[in-house]
Amino acid sequence: MSDRQNNIVCALDHIHEWIYETLRLGEDEISMIQIDGQRSRAFIKFTNGVHMQRLLRDSARKLD
Repeated sequence: MSDRQNNIVCALDHIHEWIYETLRLGEDEISMIQIDGQRSRAFIKFTNGVHMQRLLRDSARKLD
C-alpha cells in the first residue's frame, strides 16, 4: 500500500481553464502550451515578451 499523504492530483485536461482564469492570459497572448506530465510542468510560450513581462510583474506584486 502506498502512502498518499500531501498529494494533489491535477487533471491536465483543465490546464487551459486554469491558465485563463488564474493567470488571466488570453488566447491572443499564448502561442503554445507544452505539458510535461512526468515532471508536472507546463511550459507556456507567449506571442511576445510584453505579455510575459506583465505576468511576471503581476505575480511579483502578489508575493509582496
